[in-house]
Amino acid sequence: VAAELAYVRGKHPLIPPSVDGRVTVIMPVFNMAQWVAGAVHCALNQTVTPLEIIVIDDCSTDDIDGAMAEFAGNERVKYQKLPENIGNIRANNIGLSQAQGTFLVNMAADDRVEPNFIEKALTEFRFNPWMEFVSSQCDFITDTGETITPEMMAASPTYTAFMRIPIARNFSR
Repeated sequence: VAAELAYVRGKHPLIPPSVDGRVTVIMPVFNMAQWVAGAVHCALNQTVTPLEIIVIDDCSTDDIDGAMAEFAGNERVKYQKLPENIGNIRANNIGLSQAQGTFLVNMAADDRVEPNFIEKALTEFRFNPWMEFVSSQCDFITDTGETITPEMMAASPTYTAFMRIPIARNFSR
């Protein structure tokens, strides 16, 4: 439901109108078999088609292999299962090291993005070449895809506890 797109290959001039094939989607996953196919479909169905979608399975214990089987013949989808759990950041870095795109989209297996997310993000880069990344707002959704309203959030003890977590922390020592 939220994603970011970042420019990663050095300084760029104004981005040309045709940018197809210059975007890599990186998706580290852990025990998200029920969600991962939906996220991959969202990435594949963008109005600007990504060059590649790299799914890094961080040694899940659920059936990610089964969920990813439908993409086995798709050259754009690259799936790698790690032999041991190394954590989300390190799994993401493995995807980053394999990325061929000029731009990166970082998605989680339970993210869903509008079909024109990449197109809109690239447009922001086109008109604001000094920018380094584009991020989006997000909606929270249920497992059935229903948008969670502010009233539903207020009634949820889990959400209320989550919102009390500080957004920024000072990690200096």
